[in-house]
Amino acid sequence: MKRSLSVAVSVWAIAVGTISTGSSQAAIVEPTPTLSHPTLNRNWIISQTFRPPNLGNPPATAGGATRSGACFKGTQRFTALLPPSQIGLTFSSHPTFFWYVPQSSAKTAQFLLMTQDDSQVVYETTLTLPAKAGIVSFTLPDTVKPLDVGQRYHWFLTIHCNTVDRNSNPNTEGWVERTAPSAGLSEKIQQTTARDLPALYADQGIWYEALTSLAQLRQANPTDASLITSWERLLRSAGLGTLAPAPIVESLSANTVVK
Repeated sequence: MKRSLSVAVSVWAIAVGTISTGSSQAAIVEPTPTLSHPTLNRNWIISQTFRPPNLGNPPATAGGATRSGACFKGTQRFTALLPPSQIGLTFSSHPTFFWYVPQSSAKTAQFLLMTQDDSQVVYETTLTLPAKAGIVSFTLPDTVKPLDVGQRYHWFLTIHCNTVDRNSNPNTEGWVERTAPSAGLSEKIQQTTARDLPALYADQGIWYEALTSLAQLRQANPTDASLITSWERLLRSAGLGTLAPAPIVESLSANTVVK
């Protein structure tokens, strides 16, 4: 299994060999004047538009799902929840990743995290998939070496539809770059309520935290109309509006830690 996946990754690595590396320095994110109040109104519905930072040109292979899966049901594609550039910033040493996975007969998926140039595997594991369609997530375990500030990482998720020809399996990819907040922004984050954090992260262009914090609120308050509207606006602002009605199913568990 690992050998066939490595072959597939090698092919991807050749394809992305010309990816622009961008800046390797940590971007210090300063609060922007768009937050017009010292503290955000608790009852304010997020008015995202997500503000994507300038991270350079999208990687050459960026584009969400690269193959359809014969084991999938329905018309909605297997999709990574990322902005159109397929690159997202995070403040977290162990971020959470999100995907829409259609209903399928597949039981497992392979998650692979690599260095930006695909020269080194940072982490690899097999994930157990839910039986029903929806948005799933996976948080990088604390046992994994923390992501380095100022570094970009390339990840893949491959659904095990075909256990014989693994190279034909549907997959999606994306990038995550860890950055550091300024002292002023760190203080603002600490002073902001959990309900208002998604708006702050979205305004600052920190995609992974904006999505994660809002998903957690939605799971804790599934019938809250303002959170449903905020979720729709966040996804729509990133070109993911068709996924807004999909249920947030569960966090995936790693059943085999390879590295």
